[in-house]
Amino acid sequence: MDEFINSLLILHKDYQDLINLIKDVIFFAGAYAFFHGAYLFVRYLRNKKYQSVSYAIHENLKFREKIEHDLDPFIRETAKNTKDVSIRFVHWKNYPWNLDDDGYKFLLRINYIENKKPHYGWIDNTGINFEEPLSFFSNSVYIDKDDIFFIAEKNQSFKGFREYKDSVLILHLPFTNIVNFDFKQRIEYEPVFYTRYYYRQWKKLYDDLVILREKEGAKYLNYDLSQTRMLKKYSWLSYHALKVKLWFFHLFNSKDTDHPL
Repeated sequence: MDEFINSLLILHKDYQDLINLIKDVIFFAGAYAFFHGAYLFVRYLRNKKYQSVSYAIHENLKFREKIEHDLDPFIRETAKNTKDVSIRFVHWKNYPWNLDDDGYKFLLRINYIENKKPHYGWIDNTGINFEEPLSFFSNSVYIDKDDIFFIAEKNQSFKGFREYKDSVLILHLPFTNIVNFDFKQRIEYEPVFYTRYYYRQWKKLYDDLVILREKEGAKYLNYDLSQTRMLKKYSWLSYHALKVKLWFFHLFNSKDTDHPL
């Protein structure tokens, strides 16, 4: 046994340069395969993201062209008699006419120019803008220093919150959340959008960004808000629970940023 081990050691010594060369070749071949595979994987992810975004652009533009054909004439015709141009929302599960708790009207966001003609504001490349007329329901928006906000009746006092009167909220409905639309079969003279989510489900139905704007004739206002910071109803407990939730989110998000690996 000892003689066999000695012979192996002698053989290894005699061919040490060749053995080292083979080891180096294997190492560099493995390293090349690893980095080449990583490069192909990154390229695949980038290409996949490109294809996904490209598909989204294509679908959004196609849907916009389709809906704008009926939406624009409806707005311009209806606006001759009223400034409040509305669309009815029907959740897809209630199709065709299960409307016991559905089919409510929602105002399009329309910016008017001279002679009160509709000019722009209701549509963009990814969706349609709607307007919540808070003052119509005698409501205001209350916002704290961290942009936590909620809707409540006017002229109330909440510690740490500032009241914004005479305002509207602009909500963006993505095309992807419109299952389909109907400008012929109307509900009380208004066309129908069949939506993916119920009208109460703001966080699912609309984009996260909510814009606080002035109502027509009021002082200029433009305030960006996030639905992640919205309270459905103010209470001391719900307010501080949301603050804790946002603090933890910020904490873990900061850690992810500091230590990306």
